[in-house]
Amino acid sequence: MDGEYYYASNQTGLVGKFQSREDYIGLLRASKISFYSTPGIDGGEIRTGGFNPVTPRYLELLAAQCLLLGKYPDNAETRYYELPKVCPNVSSYEEFARTLSGYLHEPAPSFDTHRAILNKHYTSVRAKELLEILAAQ
Repeated sequence: MDGEYYYASNQTGLVGKFQSREDYIGLLRASKISFYSTPGIDGGEIRTGGFNPVTPRYLELLAAQCLLLGKYPDNAETRYYELPKVCPNVSSYEEFARTLSGYLHEPAPSFDTHRAILNKHYTSVRAKELLEILAAQ
């Protein structure tokens, strides 16, 4: 609204206005469930030239311990980032409603898989992999 971002909860109404990165991360941490899709899905293929990359938002959502629902292609990148392990790829409204209802009634979800995925994608891990590639050349 007027160039500002407002976020609302379907249970409590207006959550707040968020303009900074810190506020954004706080919003993610306050969320139990989040939706994730790659930028080339649902007509975005024209904008992305058919490329459907996994974005940093996915890792941010894992770090915030959000339960995920998604829509994304089954490709090498989504498999590399292990989306199917933590982000059901819903293909119908019925599947969406069933998964969402299960999440809402899950009292204490385990985030062990979230942590295991994140442990593979820290910058320090990537730097080590790059150094190993360079050393092998």
